[in-house]
Amino acid sequence: MKRAAKRVLVGFGVATAALVLAAAGTELAVRHFDVYGVNYYPDVARYRSEAVTIVPEQPPDRWRIFENKPAVRLELKTFDYLTDERGLRTGEDRSLPGSASQRVLFLGDSVTLAWGVDDADSWVRILEREATAADGRPLACMNAGHLMYDTTQQAALLRAWGPVLEPEVVLLTWIFNDLHPTYDQLASLHSLEPPEPENFVQRFFWATRSLLRFQSELSQVRDEEERWKYPPYSYYPDGWPRCAEALADVKATCETLGARLVINDHASPEVPELARWCEENGVPRLATALSEDDRRRYRNSVIDSHLNAEGNRVVADQVLAGLRELGILR
Repeated sequence: MKRAAKRVLVGFGVATAALVLAAAGTELAVRHFDVYGVNYYPDVARYRSEAVTIVPEQPPDRWRIFENKPAVRLELKTFDYLTDERGLRTGEDRSLPGSASQRVLFLGDSVTLAWGVDDADSWVRILEREATAADGRPLACMNAGHLMYDTTQQAALLRAWGPVLEPEVVLLTWIFNDLHPTYDQLASLHSLEPPEPENFVQRFFWATRSLLRFQSELSQVRDEEERWKYPPYSYYPDGWPRCAEALADVKATCETLGARLVINDHASPEVPELARWCEENGVPRLATALSEDDRRRYRNSVIDSHLNAEGNRVVADQVLAGLRELGILR
């Protein structure tokens, strides 16, 4: 009986060890081969912990939760992220345009920031390299994109940074996620209570856990009727008035700065209220949203739906054509 019991215990131990090794091997393989682009999650976590600074609390209607830190140098899993002395995204080998350049400020979230690609491959930097102002001057393209910003945050940033940066043109990229307020996503950054610490198992198996979370979220929004129950879809159309107010704030600040405002409508699905707002307020609007097939074709990965280098090239061409039609570029 003792021998039989011992054999059972040994067998159980071997089976348990085999399961643990298999799970650990799977975890390491998922990380190494970046399955579905799972390294997106630690990259975003590093950005939030190392590349942004909390802005002191302001009145709620004008609250900017965070801003990009100056002089950041991060080597992320799939791209390098650098900022200049102001906190604007830049590149290691970028040569700065001279003081006689036309200053163009780009506002927006991760689409403007060009998350997932090096600065040289971003659509903002492509414009700077290839475009010329209508009067023949080179462009100084200032990338003030911030991950997870909404229109309210962009309006507050323009009020704070506009007088220092002195743009002649402000191009604000608007996407469907702007309906989802940044406050709801990142209010925890202002929380005084530290997050619950994770144990060793939770920390080690972050990639496997992330894949499971992604699959769960994907199943929620895969059904076209069901997806409208979840953010950011659930904020439409109730989130639009807040966006419209923020856009009016941006327009007023541009008028104070003497800068021309252009809206880059990159929203998918389409938000017809934005087109109406632009028409009613006399603000030029560029339409650069991609089809569903193109969004899949030009994404960084299954998990990271941001534009890859080829997708940034496509958007750059659309914006170039639009600004030339408006007479802003030669």
